[in-house]
Amino acid sequence: MNLKTELGNLLFYFERGRNTYARYLECGSTYLYARILKDNNDRIIEILSNVYSVCPTDIQRDILELTHHIDVWISHWNCLENQLNPDPNDEFIFQNTVRYPRGAESNIVSYYEGLI
Repeated sequence: MNLKTELGNLLFYFERGRNTYARYLECGSTYLYARILKDNNDRIIEILSNVYSVCPTDIQRDILELTHHIDVWISHWNCLENQLNPDPNDEFIFQNTVRYPRGAESNIVSYYEGLI
């Protein structure tokens, strides 16, 4: 595993997630965009779990904070998907009281930028 490559991929998924979330809101909060967000979050979790052990302690805390948010988000997502069995254009909205940790993301991005 190459840490810089993995973190570079993570930055792509951060941007993809922001872009997709904006489209999700613009297009009526549909299952189609929620499904893309779920895929994106799954990939973020995969990368975070791969790099965790080789990151400094402060970045590990940020990784855990971001992972916690995504874990809760995915749990809500899975429950709603099972409840609704939605079609792509169906509305797909749930409440998540665990807010996205922008500071943790920012710290991870800064750490990556220090490596390149």
